[in-house]
Amino acid sequence: VCYADRNSGVLVKFIDAFNDFGLGINAVWQSKLMDFNYPEWYKNVVDMWFTTRANSNSNLKINYYDDNNNILTSQTIPSTTTKSFSWLNFKWSTFTWKSQKFAPTLHFKPGIKNVRYFQLEVSNSGFNENLSIISIVIKYVLTRIVR
Repeated sequence: VCYADRNSGVLVKFIDAFNDFGLGINAVWQSKLMDFNYPEWYKNVVDMWFTTRANSNSNLKINYYDDNNNILTSQTIPSTTTKSFSWLNFKWSTFTWKSQKFAPTLHFKPGIKNVRYFQLEVSNSGFNENLSIISIVIKYVLTRIVR
């Protein structure tokens, strides 16, 4: 894949490195404002499972928003949690040819209570890191009806 910068006329080709001329790429994914098909109910967001690419050694920042675009809570997931390959943690004494067959699934407990609408934002801007979202599963509980 190639693209060009219209200001400088530079033609660029993507390579395996996850950087933009030596700088980290600011990657952001934001979900729609979700009501889980129950707009008239308050909900507690109990659990969330996030699957990312198996070979990406990346830090992730997750923001949770309400319907007024207020951040309910935020958390940063270090790359060590994803158990992906990293040369920084490499040791020949524990080296093995075993590889991950499936992408790692990360489990979070957001602890968000009594929201009608919920939005999720996942971001990463680290040097040679990426934001590879494969799947997101959100478990919620209906708590009470809006009066």
